[in-house]
Amino acid sequence: MLNNLEVTSLNVGYKNSDFLVENVSFSIPKGKILGMVGENGAGKTTIFNTILGLKLKKSGEVKIFGQKMDENRTSILEKIGVVFDDIYLPEQLTAKEISHIYMKIYQQWDLDFFEKTLKRFEIPLDKKVKNYSKGMQKTLSIILGMAHHPKLLLLDEPTASLDPVKRHEILELFQEFIEDGEKSILFSSHITNDLERIADYVVFIKNGKKILDAEVTDIIYKYGIVRCTTQELGRIPKEIIVSYQKKAYNNVVLVNDRTELSDKLVIENPTFEEIMNMFVKGKRI
Repeated sequence: MLNNLEVTSLNVGYKNSDFLVENVSFSIPKGKILGMVGENGAGKTTIFNTILGLKLKKSGEVKIFGQKMDENRTSILEKIGVVFDDIYLPEQLTAKEISHIYMKIYQQWDLDFFEKTLKRFEIPLDKKVKNYSKGMQKTLSIILGMAHHPKLLLLDEPTASLDPVKRHEILELFQEFIEDGEKSILFSSHITNDLERIADYVVFIKNGKKILDAEVTDIIYKYGIVRCTTQELGRIPKEIIVSYQKKAYNNVVLVNDRTELSDKLVIENPTFEEIMNMFVKGKRI
């Protein structure tokens, strides 16, 4: 399976700071969505900026469409769509006026797609951006990132400002984007329900390190949560314990292979959010 994005052994540092992104590797095949999760300050935005060449790496390699980003940045950027967490839009302009600017930047700019998608999401074409709601501004940013038909979308918290209905509709738009089997999405979000719904793979970043890289279906169907006594905890095979939390009356244990557990233990099917919470707050054996 061909990959639209390959990040290999990425190391990134900051001047006058001990924070590092260390040895992070992942890839996104064509036709797939990879969700990147982690707490604020975990290193997700640093990884995004390094992929785009906005942040210099210490070592490692970024390949997009099989080409090294360092050597082919201009041609690659033509085929990438980017939506940042912060909204960067000229507030004095209308969506129509912004479209005319983008038309001069991107050779493949599709005005018909742009205007039809604005209409689909009830975004006014001739209203100044400063008069949009936050959700409308974010939606416009997303549509601007897609209207030149990129092969790879990099989305940093794209649904954070949206109400539940619009969020649902935007996720549908992302799924439509990859339907041809040629395009891919890197989707960073703290809204785990969104990732559970549309992501094929997930990478979990903690303190600049990758601590999980797996298919979402494997995480949902193989992982389990057990509430047990300390004595019962001692009987769970250590190799399947991801993390645990000691509570007042029991232990909460996250395991990565339910089939290895005794029938005597009650196994819960955790939500994606519960699993991520255990990765952040749980202790290792």
